[in-house]
Amino acid sequence: MNEILIKARERKGITRKELAEILKISFSMVEKVERGVRRASPDLAKKWGDELGIKESQIYRYFFVIKPDNMCQSDVSNNDLEVIDQQAATLPKTG
Repeated sequence: MNEILIKARERKGITRKELAEILKISFSMVEKVERGVRRASPDLAKKWGDELGIKESQIYRYFFVIKPDNMCQSDVSNNDLEVIDQQAATLPKTG
């Protein structure tokens, strides 16, 4: 699972369904990317990151550098979670 993306979405206060509607993609795609089964295209990754308040310099790390098929909880460092917590905490809740 991509804990960073899930945590950022939850911090913003939106559901997978709401994110899918915002990004104009299917609920299934959101679910698969968050679970690490599919990867987003570079354009979708940028839109996704913009929506969740993830800095552009970090977007591709969360979407592409961490390989979904090899990812486990230990791949997400505490520092990554702290950074996303700090960024997400500044976002207004929309839900």
